[in-house]
Amino acid sequence: MTTRVWIDNRTGPVGRIAGNLVLGRIQQLEGEKISKDRGTVFSTSDKTFVGRVCATDEYLQPGVVHFCNMSPRQTKNVETDKKSVHFIFITISGNIIHYWIVPKKTVEEVLENASPKPSSKTCHLRIMEKDEQFFLGDKNITQYHQTIRIKKSRAFRSAAAQRLSRSTAQRLSRSVAAQIASAKQNGTIGKNGITVATVVNGQKFEGVLTPTKEIAVTA
Repeated sequence: MTTRVWIDNRTGPVGRIAGNLVLGRIQQLEGEKISKDRGTVFSTSDKTFVGRVCATDEYLQPGVVHFCNMSPRQTKNVETDKKSVHFIFITISGNIIHYWIVPKKTVEEVLENASPKPSSKTCHLRIMEKDEQFFLGDKNITQYHQTIRIKKSRAFRSAAAQRLSRSTAQRLSRSVAAQIASAKQNGTIGKNGITVATVVNGQKFEGVLTPTKEIAVTA
């Protein structure tokens, strides 16, 4: 059974492909079609699934296999009278999709003991791996872990390339902006501009930026 109900743009093209593969696996196990409720919330006749995706594990710290933000309010927003609620945490690592289907009660217990970010009421949730065991907070969720080996289709390779190119562009932009700010502060921007250089994913990028015109900025 296949599905294409995971269409939320916030998860990116790789995340959408992985999400649909996981939902397809769940459909096979449940023996019935999964439908989309809203965003990354999906349901069968007796279960509701809430998805979270890490489209790559490249930015995760050692020992961390999944990371997302969540608040207690978000778990309450998916309360249902008759359906059981589960959270699907998905991480793409190379050509393997790791996912954990965790009961809502377990997630709520972890959130109760998590410290919210200073700027909001959301909390950082991390799935940690230790001695081939997986933990969400202090909860051992190894029993909920499953994997799917990805067949690198043309669509997946294209989506992955888009993700990597956006990531590279963002890193370049941040690095160049920092170098320009430093040059302005030190008064080293001349008529011929400044030379900027940075390394991203093992590739060196360098060039000369020349000032064009002043742009008025109003508050």
